[in-house]
Amino acid sequence: MTAARADGARIVTGARLHAVRARHDGVLVEWDGGRLLARHAFSTLPLTALGRVARPAPSAQAAGDAAGLVFRAMVLVYLVHRGGRWTGHDAHYLPGPETPMTRISEPANYRDSPDDPTDRSVLCAEIPCAVGDATWSAAPDDLARLVQQSLARVGLPPIDLPAEGGVEVRRLPRVYPVYTVGYQQRLAGLSAWADRLAHVTVLGRLGLFVHDTSHTAMRMAYDAADCLLPGGGFDHAAWASARERSRRQVLDD
Repeated sequence: MTAARADGARIVTGARLHAVRARHDGVLVEWDGGRLLARHAFSTLPLTALGRVARPAPSAQAAGDAAGLVFRAMVLVYLVHRGGRWTGHDAHYLPGPETPMTRISEPANYRDSPDDPTDRSVLCAEIPCAVGDATWSAAPDDLARLVQQSLARVGLPPIDLPAEGGVEVRRLPRVYPVYTVGYQQRLAGLSAWADRLAHVTVLGRLGLFVHDTSHTAMRMAYDAADCLLPGGGFDHAAWASARERSRRQVLDD
């Protein structure tokens, strides 16, 4: 964000979005306490959320069909580990049914920074769930115990938590699109509406209702920025090609 601000960007966080109004001269974005008229807007909002705030609005048919689209929620459990690095790996994937966690990562192992402490590390355990279920509503200490039990079950080392504190929880209501039977038909109308929304480009996992990675999302963001033309125009043909490249991508991790 520091680099963006240095280049003249204005960053607003923690604001409630009220409207995205597509006009002949650009896009008027309105939020708590502010508004901005832009030549072009990029939206990574969940497509269903964009349909509720954008004008012109999608048809009643498209909005009704999209109401059946489902997103998987996730609880992120951050845990302090005393004594240095927990393991030498950046992430452990846990796809089996014996644990509710799908991944536990150690962010410090993704980088090489002299600013990182040597006497402790922080881990992030990802637990998919549904908004309002027992996992979503669980207390931090209960989630920490769940993580420790899961690690023991799969043979990974325990986390040496401090006697007090050391656990932070973040709850994300929409993380992964759920591909239920017939989701393509429920998505089609809203997706076609978004493609026609003047001066607005939708991208990202939630915007396009696709299973992609952060690498893919960032690459798509660069592609979208490259499609901006002098004077505020947008190269729709180049964007269609970028979308197709992203669709064909196969992740080898």
